Amino acid sequence: MPESSEILAHRLRLLEFFDEAPESSHYHATAIVAVAGEELGLGLLVHYFTGVGQAATVISRRCTPGTKKGARLDAWVEVGETLYQVEIKNWSAHAFNGRPLPINAPVATIEARRQQRWRQLWDGHRFTDKSIAKVLGRMKPPRPHPRIEPLVCFWDAVHPEGSADPLFSVLVERAAFSRVWVFSMSNYLRVCTSQVLLLQMPRTRQRMRWLAELFGTVAALATAPHN
Repeated sequence: MPESSEILAHRLRLLEFFDEAPESSHYHATAIVAVAGEELGLGLLVHYFTGVGQAATVISRRCTPGTKKGARLDAWVEVGETLYQVEIKNWSAHAFNGRPLPINAPVATIEARRQQRWRQLWDGHRFTDKSIAKVLGRMKPPRPHPRIEPLVCFWDAVHPEGSADPLFSVLVERAAFSRVWVFSMSNYLRVCTSQVLLLQMPRTRQRMRWLAELFGTVAALATAPHN
């Protein structure tokens, strides 16, 4: 029987950790993102599409222009008849110059933060950061596909009008694509009604298994045989 690729994710705890950055989480964010951040973005993206009735699958974790050099993205995600080339950015309240956004902040405050953050990321025509703008370069799909579109998956709560919509698109000028899609993990978790989400995160699940095999709690060690 194949090993499960799913993980239980706690909605409010994720928001607390990444959006509020409680003091007890300091110094742990970088390590946690390294273990699970990329797959958290993919898992939430697939969970969102599935929730709106569209079959979604991560079909490849290799997303390159087909050359030895050049920009690399994080994954290919197939949703219905569209193949998305996906870049994931886990920038949160823990990031440099990051600012906490309380879970229960007033609606007006959250809307203003979404707009402000979007203006930092987008100048009206293009992304301001090269590490994001690379999503607009055409990658070589794992198989021929008639409809390929770029998608950036941010942790940040972002939206041009401050809306809570998790997924939106903006038009692009002078690029390989006419538009780019944007998915906000924070937006999605703030509107999601499930308190516990079952996410497809196979590599993270394997890493957690390795951590459990390599290290134990103090209580577990106390009962283990010693050499």
